[in-house]
Amino acid sequence: MVAGKVHQNTLDAEPAFLQATLRYGFNNLITGYTGTILSDNYQAGLIGTGWNLPFGAVSVDVTHAKTTLQDRTDSGQSFRVSYSKFIDTTATNFTLAAYRYSTKGYYSFSDALYSREGYRRLKEQYDDYKDQFGVAPEMSLGTWDALRAAQPKNTLTLNLNQRLADNWGTVFISGTQRDYWNSQQTTREYQAGYSNAIGRASYTLSASRVRNSESEEETRFYLSLSLPFSLFDNNAWITSSVTASDSHYEQSNISMSGNALESNRLSYTLSGSNARGGNNTASVNTAYRSNFATLGGSYSESSDYRQTGLSGRGSLVAFPWHVLASNETGTTMTIVDAPQAEGLMVNGDESIVTNHDGVALVPYATPYRKNSITLSETPGSTGAEVLGNIANVAPYDGAVNYVRFETDKRQSWVLQATRQDGKPLPFGTEVLDERGESVGYVGQASILYIRAEQPPQTLNVHLRGGKCEISSPAWGLNSPPSVCH
Repeated sequence: MVAGKVHQNTLDAEPAFLQATLRYGFNNLITGYTGTILSDNYQAGLIGTGWNLPFGAVSVDVTHAKTTLQDRTDSGQSFRVSYSKFIDTTATNFTLAAYRYSTKGYYSFSDALYSREGYRRLKEQYDDYKDQFGVAPEMSLGTWDALRAAQPKNTLTLNLNQRLADNWGTVFISGTQRDYWNSQQTTREYQAGYSNAIGRASYTLSASRVRNSESEEETRFYLSLSLPFSLFDNNAWITSSVTASDSHYEQSNISMSGNALESNRLSYTLSGSNARGGNNTASVNTAYRSNFATLGGSYSESSDYRQTGLSGRGSLVAFPWHVLASNETGTTMTIVDAPQAEGLMVNGDESIVTNHDGVALVPYATPYRKNSITLSETPGSTGAEVLGNIANVAPYDGAVNYVRFETDKRQSWVLQATRQDGKPLPFGTEVLDERGESVGYVGQASILYIRAEQPPQTLNVHLRGGKCEISSPAWGLNSPPSVCH
């Protein structure tokens, strides 16, 4: 569920809205989903289902929308069918093949906002004209829609990725065709490209047919190259790209990015670009990942502006007696609880470690799949010992899951001890506390290894002819040896 206000540079209005989505997996075959968008002049509801079939994944849904415009209210529906499939034998991935049909009265939320804005501005011009000259021709909202062609009728989308054999790279193709109500115009946008790697370097070539800002179709060509290298014993990359059309040069970019500091906690990007018409831009971006948040800073400058930015992101989750923070945001999370085991690293990520109580927040998980949670020691690990460091969880989408690890909360203590005659205690002998519970053993060089939640005040060592007792043990290898009486 999301609530907020629309903020677009090209829109004067900033309407509040509420968006909610619910998905439920009935079984491994069928998933149902529904959703809604509610705003002052727009209400829409969606219902659909997805099927995991042997020949691919198919989904079908319908959206009903009611849009209040300047002088009328329109209602309509949009029907969508989509299909995706990965073919193992040919390594072909149909990432999405979708067809959508929308009735004449249907507006998406975005189209509704821009239609209201466009008509409002046009009406203001006519009102000004009428105030100045006393009369002005009427222009209906339907006329505005015809000029803008704002309402798509049929939309067909296809994306295809094909990995070639023997490391020959990947070919990708995508395309969209769309026609409109109130217009005879049909728009087509499509792209084809090829990507591969030579050693550690990678490159991409593509050509696309698009509609430019003047509503004219043109062919654009794109080339990018990425080269890795090492800087101060850390990985870094230089990436360069250039875009041109069939009639002129468009723009070029070059950037250097990499990581620094311990565990690559600092990331940075330096970039520069040049666009047709002489517009040059330079920028720098940095981000630092602490255990509790990711903090960022940016600066950019061009021929007509300067911009400085600060950012921060992370997650906060509260549950009984704890408030946990992480350096990333996510919708599906896991609370890891290893009681009293401090400083354990989760899933090999040095920025996610258990706190003093042995609790940590993992801000990412894959819903409806088995996720493994592993704990490993770090130089700062103290406290309880984990009994089994791997657990599995299969979360629902958007859930905050709880995983508890069993721990041995006893701490380790050591001391040196001898018999009354100064001789060492027998190697391997069991050591009991004052309650008669086994708490350790005698190791080499008459060193006693004890595990207990608190250091025992009395230790009993079983000997061949009886036992001896150590009162008020002197803990630590730097202390004088205790005497077992």
